[in-house]
This record gives sequence, structure tokens and C-alpha cells, in this order.
Amino acid sequence: SPSLFFFTSFCCYLLFIHQEVLAVTDNECATQNSDTECADSESNIPPSLSSTHDDADESALLKDLLKNDEKSLIANSNCNMFLATSSIPNSGLGLFTAIDIPKHIPIARPDIVIQVPDSHPAYDFNLKIWLNDYAWDGSESGGQNEGLTRVSSAMPGVAMLANGHPEGYNALPFKPTVDEADLPRTTSPGSGAISHYYNFSFYSQAAIQAGNEIFVNYGRSWFEERGIGMSTDESAKSNEKKISGRSVQWLQKNGRCVDNLEVKRSKLPDAGRGAFATRPMSRGSIITSTPLVQIPHRYGLMMSRTVKEGKKNKIIEAQQLMMNYCYGYPNSTILLFPYAPVVNFINHGGEDDHNAIVRWSTMKKPHHNPPWLTETVDELAKHKKTGLMFDIIAKRDIEINEEVTIDYGVEWENAWNDHIESWEPPPNSEKYSPSYVFNEVVSKIRTVEEQKSFPYPENLQTACFYSYERYKNDKNNPDKNFAAGKIGEGVTAIRWKYSRGLLEFVFLRPCHIVARDDAKMLYMAVMRNAPYTKDEEMIPKEIGNHFVSHIPRQAIRFVDKPYTTDQHLRNAFRHSMALPDDMFPNA
Repeated sequence: SPSLFFFTSFCCYLLFIHQEVLAVTDNECATQNSDTECADSESNIPPSLSSTHDDADESALLKDLLKNDEKSLIANSNCNMFLATSSIPNSGLGLFTAIDIPKHIPIARPDIVIQVPDSHPAYDFNLKIWLNDYAWDGSESGGQNEGLTRVSSAMPGVAMLANGHPEGYNALPFKPTVDEADLPRTTSPGSGAISHYYNFSFYSQAAIQAGNEIFVNYGRSWFEERGIGMSTDESAKSNEKKISGRSVQWLQKNGRCVDNLEVKRSKLPDAGRGAFATRPMSRGSIITSTPLVQIPHRYGLMMSRTVKEGKKNKIIEAQQLMMNYCYGYPNSTILLFPYAPVVNFINHGGEDDHNAIVRWSTMKKPHHNPPWLTETVDELAKHKKTGLMFDIIAKRDIEINEEVTIDYGVEWENAWNDHIESWEPPPNSEKYSPSYVFNEVVSKIRTVEEQKSFPYPENLQTACFYSYERYKNDKNNPDKNFAAGKIGEGVTAIRWKYSRGLLEFVFLRPCHIVARDDAKMLYMAVMRNAPYTKDEEMIPKEIGNHFVSHIPRQAIRFVDKPYTTDQHLRNAFRHSMALPDDMFPNA
């Protein structure tokens, strides 16, 4: 059964975690091929890396980083997941496993999902790299109800790092968990400042051997839209040869370890979740490395939403939640979004108490391009791919299970303190009930008639997993038009029937519950279209009300209406993290 499967997978995942050898993390100089030796002299450090931003002690710390390769190889020998040059030519970075992964086991540590709804049409050209190559449709993560027009999902970790392959993919996504991390809008200034979507995992579709690259399924249309032909048997065989993987020894020498962090509940006030060390890490070692998506102008993270005020519609411009996960600089319009595993959970530790620092990466071209650091904003905007990276470096020795923190900068800290001082719970916050709570506790769903006397909270609506495209031509359905005689003309009806993949979020749509069979716990509902409903799933107006019977409880969910979740609160905190003065390009 599904529940047994995921319980078994979870238990195996715990075993997978606890079998890791505890060791210091990697601190190597990564290269693109095994024939290139790593540099160990300070002259090879980019200018921005060799300068200090804390004190003289940090300069010594950075020298520790490049002391010797032997220490690096020892650290990497305990790493399970690497970031390295893809096995597919000209495909940039790839994600590799250094251990054998059995079938149906989580591939990497669960990560965050950041919903980006209704990006402002006048500014979203600043998001072209992310939207074209890295964004996922909001329905893949259940976030389609966060907006009214288009919702895109930023899914760091496997979803953004792994390359895609239409036939050879070996990783399958599983829906994220949703909760407020004990930051309720009634009491916490942190409400709306973090994403509620987390614990997003990819499972191995089949057993994956050590050294193999991780591939996800972008969908055939993704390749077709970009003119990448991969449909013939000949090309499939050709690509199979090109994706043979790497040796574990090559990964340990040339890759960057990206499994030194995991997500836990932070002990910092109003922070929600945090990033914690999975191994002891020594001072000067690289905790993780992360590629960056460049956003030339911060206006790209504006959203435009339409809300009702009385009888009129009002357009409101607001900053996207994604702003809180970007790095910037007060005197520049540029934002940088990191997307390595778990890096977006690294919290602010304070100017004096942080235990890690951010520096430009020592990885080589084309993954990190130091010449870009001297370019103007307009020049940087012309690049069609990513090409900058950070290293997160241990400022001191870090113990296993210790939370890793950095310094977000004085401006961020002042803005946060001002926010705390002025914060008040939003109006009617006590009346809000998040949908995830109702999905956990409500076993019997009220009909539309019952809701007249006992309504659900105003922010909630019911939604059903249903595919109109799959059922509209089903001539064998016994319930075709069964309701016409009882309800009247202009009615179509069909029996709900499970088919593979039907309980995925892409098939979730608004529905009104009109009847319930208490003995069998089956429901009848009227299916509705939504602004995000795909063309092939639209129910034509001419067929009238479309009834579906025999719907099981597990095929019905509560969802928050658009713009009602915490990330849309008008007083939610928004501020990018600041890069150190000596890091940010003068341009």
C-alpha cells in the first residue's frame, strides 16, 4: 500500500542518514577534469576572497582553506553527494552520488520550495534565466493556489541542480510538507517571512550506482521547446554513452561535497527552520558550494496581485517571498539566488556570533567566472546562463548537529529589528486557519448545503483530484449522464476512477461538494475550472455543470484561496541578505 511504501522508505532514509561516517567536510580546489591539479597557493585566490571583511583572523582562516589537498580528500571520502562537471558535454554542473542508492530511497536531503506567484509583467524579464531554465510549474509542488495567473516554484537542491533527461531520468519528486514552523500570524513577527513549503524530496526510480549522475524528468516539451532532439533510438543510445557517470575517486578529487547540511527546527527566535551540520567541520573547510542565479534588477521580484476592496478590484504591488532568500548589496540592483541543497535554510547568526562566511567560489570556469565580477549590471544581464558561485566556509570548528549561520549584514539586522519593534498581528488573524491543518484533522467534509449553517474559515475552499481530459471520452463509464434526470438539463456526470498519477497536484482543481455517502465515505462534487487549469483540462462552458460521483475522501483536499497564506501578509518581512563589502563587484 502507499502508506506502507512511504513508511518503509522513511525508515530506510533514517538508516541511510545514520550510516554516514562522521567526518570533516571537503575543502578542495575543484577542477573540470582529473588531469588538472589543484592550486594550493594564495595567489590563486580571487582578489575578493583574499581580502578580509571581519578581521585579520579571517585572512588566516582563508589561508587554512587552501593548505593541502590531502585533508580535502580525507573529507571528501566521507561525502555521499557531489556537485561536479556534468557527464553530459556542455551541460554545466551535475549532481552525483558517491554511494549506491537502492530503489525508492530519498536521493538527497529534503529541501525548500519557494512559491513565486504572479510575477510583475513589467519586470519579470529580470527573471528570464530562472524562468527559462530553473523554474518549475507551481502545480508540481502544490503551490498553484498561491496566485491567480502564473505560479512558478523555486526548488533548490535536486530540482535545480540535476540535469534533465527524457528517457534516462533516475529521480522522481515527492510532494513537499507544508506548515508554518511555529510562526503563527497571531504571535510571530516571522510569519510570512519564510516559506511554508519544505521537506521536498526526490526518490530513486531504480537503484543508482555510486558515481552515477542524478537526472530528473523535465518533460519532453522542455526539450522540444529548446530544439533539443532526443526522440530517436539513435540519439537515445548516443546520450546513454555520454551519461555513463564518474568514478567515485574522480568525484572526491574534483567535486564539491553538498551533503554536509540538513534541515531541522532552528533555536533562533522567529527563524523557523535552519541548516545543521551533518558532520564535524574544521575551521577553514568548505561547508558547501552553491551556484547562483543572477537577477540583474531586484524589481524582478515584484508581484502584481488583484484584490477586492468592497465592490472594486485593486491592484497591489508587493515583493516576492523569494527576496528573503537572495543576496544583494545596498548600492546595487543585482540579486543572487543560491540553489545548492539546504543553503536556503542558513540563518543569520549575528555580526559576532556567526560560525560561517560567504566567499566567491574557488571552482574554475565555466562554473565560476571571476571576470563577471567586474561587469556592469547591463553586461551581466546579457548572460544567458548562470556562471557565479559561492563557497560557504567554516569560520571556526563546527560540531555535528550544530546550526550553521552566517552574517546577513548590518542593514538586514537593522531592518529586522525595526520590523520586530513595529510588528502587530494583521487584522482578523485569529480567524485564519491554514489548509494543512484541516487536511490533517478533518475526516468528513461538509456539503455546500451543510456549509450554509457551519461554514469553513473564509480563507479555505475544497479541491478535488480529477482529470477532465482522461474522463471526457470514457465511453465505458457507467455514470454517464446519470444525474440529468435528477438535477435537470445542462448537466454532465461521470464516475471518479483512479488512474496512475491522478493524485498529483497538477490534477488538483476547485470543486464544490454537493452530496456525501456516509456509509461508504464517498462524495459527489461539481468540478470547476481555475485560472491555473491547463487548456486540455478546461471543462467547456457549453456542457454545463460537470458532476463527478464516487470520489473518495483522499481525493479531496482543503486549499487556501489565492493571496490568503502567510507569504501574502502585507506586513510580512522582506529584505535580501547583504554580501560583505569586499565581495561585491564594484560595477
